[in-house]
Amino acid sequence: MTTTDESLASAADVTVKELRYGDGPINTMDLYTASGSAGPENAASTRNVLVYVHGGAWRSGDKSEYKDLASKLVAASPSLEVAVVNYVLSPRKPEDGPAVRHPVHAADVLRALQCLIDPPKNEALGTRSSSLPSETSLWLSPEPSPSSALAPSPDLIRSVKGILLAEGIYDIDLLLQRHPTYNDFIEGGFTARDSYTDVSTPNFTTYEGSGHIKWLVVQSTGDTLIDEDDSLVMYEALTKLYPGTANVSKDFTSFTQDHFEVLHTDDFMDLLLQFSGRSESKKILTEDELPPVASMKEAAVAALLPNASNILS
Repeated sequence: MTTTDESLASAADVTVKELRYGDGPINTMDLYTASGSAGPENAASTRNVLVYVHGGAWRSGDKSEYKDLASKLVAASPSLEVAVVNYVLSPRKPEDGPAVRHPVHAADVLRALQCLIDPPKNEALGTRSSSLPSETSLWLSPEPSPSSALAPSPDLIRSVKGILLAEGIYDIDLLLQRHPTYNDFIEGGFTARDSYTDVSTPNFTTYEGSGHIKWLVVQSTGDTLIDEDDSLVMYEALTKLYPGTANVSKDFTSFTQDHFEVLHTDDFMDLLLQFSGRSESKKILTEDELPPVASMKEAAVAALLPNASNILS
C-alpha cells in the first residue's frame, strides 16, 4: 500500500510515498523519487536506492526528521531513490509501553530492506546514520553461528553494494566503560547484562556472499556523545574481515559538528552521493578516507542500516 504526500518533499521535483512493510503502525518507510519516475512498481530495470535508517539509541527518532536530506539527495541525483525507514522503538520508561528489545529493532529493518528488493532487479547500497549494533548486525553475523532472526537472504546480500556507518555505537562494553550513564538506553534496548560481547558488532564476522560490499565508517571530531575510539574499533574490525582489499574506508576528519548535526549538513549529503557514485563533487579526502566511488559506479541501491544496520556471520 502506498500513499503520496507531496508536502513532505522539500524540492518541487521530488515525490514521496509511504510504503508499509509490516503489520505494526510503525512499520512504514518513505520512498523519495524524482517526480514522474515509476517508483517501487517499476521492475523493468535496475533501480538505484539509498536506504537511510535513523539513529536514536533504539528509543527515539522518526523518518520525518530526514525529509530534507532525502529530498535534497533525490533533487541532486534524480536517478537515485531514497528510502527512509521507521522501525519499532523501545519505550523510555516501563509505563510508556511494553518492552522492546534486540533483535526486534533490527528485524524490522530487515523486513523493510527485503520489501524493497521484492520487485525483481532491485539492488541495495547500504548506508546508515548514527548506526548502532542492532542494524550493523544485519550485515555482520555473530559467531559461532549466524542469527536466524537477523540473517539476510542471499538475494538481499547480493543486492547490498555498500554500507555507510555514521556516528555509531558498535562495542557496547567499550561505550559503557566511557559513558556509564548510557546503561539506561542500553538496558532498555538489550536488558541488563554483565557483558554485551555477543551483540557488539566488532566481534561479528561476515556472511557468505558478502565479500563485494563496500563499507565507509564516518565519525565527527565534534561529536560529544560518541568517542572516535568507538568508530575506530568498528573500522579496524572491518579491515580484518576484508584483508588486502579496498572494501573498507573511513572519514574521521571531514566533520566537526556534533552527533546528530552531522547528518543534516550539505557535506554529509555530498559524502552520501560520493559513496553511491552519484556525485561529481570536487571535495578532497585523504587517501585512506576516500570512499570507493569508482567501484560504486554500477551500484544500484544504497541501504542505510538501523541506528541504527547485518551481513556479518
